[in-house]
Amino acid sequence: MSLLERVASLVQADVPALLLKADDPERFAAQLVLDMENQLVQLKTEVAIAIGERHRLLKVKKDEHAAHAAWLQRVDTALALGEDDLSGLSLERALAMQKRAEASDRQYVDKSAEVDLLRRAYAELQAKLRETKPRVEFVLGHFQRNRSIARAMAAVAELRKSVVQATGMRGVVAKAAAEVVVPETAVGRIKSIDEQNRLDALLVELKDTRRD
Repeated sequence: MSLLERVASLVQADVPALLLKADDPERFAAQLVLDMENQLVQLKTEVAIAIGERHRLLKVKKDEHAAHAAWLQRVDTALALGEDDLSGLSLERALAMQKRAEASDRQYVDKSAEVDLLRRAYAELQAKLRETKPRVEFVLGHFQRNRSIARAMAAVAELRKSVVQATGMRGVVAKAAAEVVVPETAVGRIKSIDEQNRLDALLVELKDTRRD
């Protein structure tokens, strides 16, 4: 894929949709912005190279047009002097220089079009980057808020689980306490029985004393 094709794909990219589909939106966004910045650097370099080449072609174009004009002047001079052979040779060279000058014209026009295309691509990508950065921040903020909500919900769920567990433990403790009370009640009953036996024994003793 050429530089301009890569730039076109970046300029036409639907950034929010790509972020929503990405497995790791934060990493994807960082890579996307980095790609745009790298392509901008390459475009800037290509624009500078193309402008330099256009300047060179402009000089070649001027030189070859000047050479063509010079050979035409020699043709006129040779004709004025009646030098048919010299005028023929001069005309042949003039025609050759004309073809070279026309070729230089086409090269200059093509290079100028390339410069304009690269400059336009640079401007479009630069605008896309300015547009992308806030969109990336907005979408990433959305994901971060969702993660914060998810963490908060997880914390609430964990708190509820802890409350349920604590409630269950209170039930176990209450049951254990109830079970501990049972032996104490049994001991009280045993004590009551012992007291009743002592009373019965005293009554028997009193009866025996009265008989005596």
